[in-house]
Amino acid sequence: MLDRRKFPRLRSLKSAQIVFHPHWPIIDCVVRNFTADGACLEMQDPSNVPLAFDVMFTQGLIKRPSRQVWRSETRIGVAFG
Repeated sequence: MLDRRKFPRLRSLKSAQIVFHPHWPIIDCVVRNFTADGACLEMQDPSNVPLAFDVMFTQGLIKRPSRQVWRSETRIGVAFG
């Protein structure tokens, strides 16, 4: 399989949160891997995640605007920006 990433992927097992509206619940997730321009997020049910949202990395409290680029049964791939 051809890897089309611009940056090398780094494995991770850090907690994060998906935030998409100030008055809606936050979705907890796990960052499985990431690059400088995207990440793979794992959660119980990604079907309720909108196409655009912010990912709040709980370590360091960094918030990154993100958009969904693919989805599986328990994971979504996101692009930052």
